[in-house]
Amino acid sequence: MKTLGFIRSAKHTGRSVNDNPEIRFVVDALAKDGAFFETTVTEIVPRAQLSMCAVGAPLSIRYDPADRSHAIGDDNPDADVLNERIARYQCRKHPGELTYEQRMELNRNSVVKKALLENLRLTGKAEAGDWEAKVTVRITDNTAGDTVMNRTLYLNDKMLKHMVPGKYIDISVVPGREDFFGIVTDIATKVVPEKSGS
Repeated sequence: MKTLGFIRSAKHTGRSVNDNPEIRFVVDALAKDGAFFETTVTEIVPRAQLSMCAVGAPLSIRYDPADRSHAIGDDNPDADVLNERIARYQCRKHPGELTYEQRMELNRNSVVKKALLENLRLTGKAEAGDWEAKVTVRITDNTAGDTVMNRTLYLNDKMLKHMVPGKYIDISVVPGREDFFGIVTDIATKVVPEKSGS
């Protein structure tokens, strides 16, 4: 079964193939219901890709539902499955935010637009390690004029560093449904390469 996992730890096993180290990852993987489970992935990683193997980095993986203790890297991830798993996870993490249906509508039908971040105010509430914030963005369209949108959402520390009022950010919005939007993050899925030389 295909899914997405996040690296909890990475350790060199002591084995190398063509000077590329074998790494054993402990991964927090997303189950079908959005809950996490722990698994391990052992792969030969090209030296040039070692920097992509940091704690917290995402990995596309495949696992056997009957034995989730071990998984393998997936060099052909299914974007629809990954988006569905992430949406379920986000709904579990922040149940008062966007619904699963809204998240999936953004995944399927949204377009990315540049928006001016007009205001960002932390509410003082934290949930699951993220900070609740009230955000106001403005999209300027030469034919339709300006559209101002407000939303309360959760941001992690990394996102907060990049969210500077007065700067432009990328948002995802469904045309005709400007009542909700998503912040586009730069968390492209990184795939553990296939085993090489074995």
